[in-house]
Amino acid sequence: MSKLVDDNVEYAKLLSSVNIAKTGLKRQLSPIQVAEHIERLIEEEGMENTLMLIPLKQKLISDFRILLTFPETVQDLIIWGASKDGALGFSVCVFIGPLKKTEDRDLLCKEAANKSLLVTEVKEIVKFFREHDVSLIDVIENITKSRPKITHSYMVVISFLKDIQKKITELAKNSNQSIEELIIMSMNKKFQISGITTAVVKGENIILEMNKEQYIHYKTKIKENNLEFDKITEFLVS
Repeated sequence: MSKLVDDNVEYAKLLSSVNIAKTGLKRQLSPIQVAEHIERLIEEEGMENTLMLIPLKQKLISDFRILLTFPETVQDLIIWGASKDGALGFSVCVFIGPLKKTEDRDLLCKEAANKSLLVTEVKEIVKFFREHDVSLIDVIENITKSRPKITHSYMVVISFLKDIQKKITELAKNSNQSIEELIIMSMNKKFQISGITTAVVKGENIILEMNKEQYIHYKTKIKENNLEFDKITEFLVS
């Protein structure tokens, strides 16, 4: 069996997989394959020569080698980039590596993959766990529950003419409601959209915040009723 440096194809794959910054090229090897190639290179050439043969500092070489200490079931999950869709990001694994107990590593790997944990979260989890006498699962739960909840909303702007604005103002006054409350009630009555909680009147516009389901329903109703942008409020108060 020839040495890795004499295998032009595999050696080229290794180099192209560790030296693609800002090139836009796709890595030809997975993180584990890179780790295996580096390990082979060290065995065949020694660490000193390896540092000259590949464009990596010793710390990063160590980061790749630590991947080989994980069980195969974990190795198969490791990908480039961030953890996502049940896979583990390379950098995340590097920071899980220092955990000594296999069961702790396995647990954090599983949680990192399932919850798409960020590198910063994993670093915080490992640091806290190593410094305090608490269970790893409790540390994971405490840190991940503080994540900001990300919600996706749609802002809808409805314009109205001055005569309609005057009518809406009068209707709101007569019903002892704010204009915003009247609009929200009318959206439910005319468009069958319930649950809108945010409405703001600014000048000649009404701004509504909707979730995805509400927004899709709203667009469908607009199309069904052939409503132009300045006719929507007229329809609401008709």
